[in-house]
Amino acid sequence: MIVAATASPYKFAPAVLEALTGEKVTDGQQAICRLEETTGTKAPRQLAELFSKTERFNTVIAKQQMSDSVENWINTK
Repeated sequence: MIVAATASPYKFAPAVLEALTGEKVTDGQQAICRLEETTGTKAPRQLAELFSKTERFNTVIAKQQMSDSVENWINTK
């Protein structure tokens, strides 16, 4: 048996949309909608549902702070 899989074009919607139409859209949700309209296909449910979910992670850490941040996280567990 041979099994092959590729990444969904919806995972990279802004780049795929630009490659297909020349249209530059930087907003991910808008790019997915436009890609659906352009191709006549539907985005995978899991990707489409991301925009209605609550953001869980929003911490940005400078590269130099990575070790301290991981150590702090480990010490709180």
